[in-house]
Amino acid sequence: GVIVDEVLSDQHVVMKPVGALLRRVPNVMGSAILGNGAIIAILSARDMLCVALHESLVSDAKQVDVSQRPLKVLLAEDSMIARVQEKRFLEAAGYQVVIAIDGRDAWNKLIRERFDAVVSDVLMPYMTGFELTQKIRSKPELIDLPVVLVTSLSTKEDRRKGMQSGANAYLTKGGFDQRVLIDTLNRLTGRSS
Repeated sequence: GVIVDEVLSDQHVVMKPVGALLRRVPNVMGSAILGNGAIIAILSARDMLCVALHESLVSDAKQVDVSQRPLKVLLAEDSMIARVQEKRFLEAAGYQVVIAIDGRDAWNKLIRERFDAVVSDVLMPYMTGFELTQKIRSKPELIDLPVVLVTSLSTKEDRRKGMQSGANAYLTKGGFDQRVLIDTLNRLTGRSS
């Protein structure tokens, strides 16, 4: 329960999901148009409560500093050679890596375990990296999870499709530099290099 000072009014509205531009705005679950034409943001009480609890834990110094624990990355890659190579340099950079052999395997692991980021190929059996990213963004508790797509698809259209699916970064394998992936992950997770 949440204690409030007073309830100012009660209205019935039709909530619309937020668009791609506002998808990652914290604590907002949708929007609605009031009778007077005003557009309002609908806040997620659950998310706000989680933020309040987190702030309380941090202020009480009971939360473990993120820099003190290895961040857990889900690596979704169907090619064994690429999977072994990417896992090796992610672990060398200090990340704990869990492997998924395709998109469906990645999704099953995401709904069972907590991860700090996802690194995914695009062309995979059962579920592509685009589809995986869209599923991640459709689940409220995963909406802010950093997703990095690493793929051989390098056209502008592919990149646009990747970003529209909700990816935070789109890296191409042609001339791939592992340092770019590590720097990107460090930036997205707030981890110091």
